[in-house]
Amino acid sequence: MDVNNLLIQIDNADFLTAEELAQCKDIDLTNANPQIFIAGLSHDKSVIRFVSTKILGELKSTDAIKQLCHVLIHDEDDDVRWSAAKSLGIIGAQSAIDAMITAINDDCYIVRNYAIKGLIAIGGHKAVNAIIHATYSDDYDTQILAQSALKQLIKA
Repeated sequence: MDVNNLLIQIDNADFLTAEELAQCKDIDLTNANPQIFIAGLSHDKSVIRFVSTKILGELKSTDAIKQLCHVLIHDEDDDVRWSAAKSLGIIGAQSAIDAMITAINDDCYIVRNYAIKGLIAIGGHKAVNAIIHATYSDDYDTQILAQSALKQLIKA
């Protein structure tokens, strides 16, 4: 399957099985055009936005940071938001820190988890301070995530 036609094939499908989605992870990204997947971030179908976030992370596309930050904060779909957080952590850009800090307060636990993990990956004083601050969150799960992240940082 040609990676640059992937979104078209997904868009044309009425339904994707778990097996079909799993095949997406085995796609050769050598000739991938990040602009196709950046455009996919604003698609109506959440599955296209999800796949786009995932591939942009795998490509470590620094061109997509601004758009991924927007998706992380504003997308309606939890799966798309956590995938954006995960991809931003993989890319590791300092410019994503503010969006990751905002995502620490997301309604979805998985988004908060990947935001905190992403902050660890990005590093720097601002990221560490945000994780320390999250240990005082009103949300118990966020406190635990942040405490675990600090333990990881101490061991590193």
